[in-house]
Amino acid sequence: MVKISARSIGLHRAIASIPVRPIIIALGLIKSLGFDFLAPDIVKRFSEDVTISTDGMRELLAGGPRRFESGVIAATDNWKLEGAL
Repeated sequence: MVKISARSIGLHRAIASIPVRPIIIALGLIKSLGFDFLAPDIVKRFSEDVTISTDGMRELLAGGPRRFESGVIAATDNWKLEGAL
């Protein structure tokens, strides 16, 4: 997910895996001090399970899921519009 988001905003760098929990805590602390760096909620999205069933969503919304990559790109675009990236 990180690689897809990075590519969608034109970044082509090496990506290292690090634990998400400490990042979320640090970003929450930074935000509570009044600095707007990166919303902790965005980082939380990167730890979500992408293998969950979409059957309930399809039934509720009467629609089909899109490719995972296109959803990540759309989310990244929205974060840019909101000024989070």
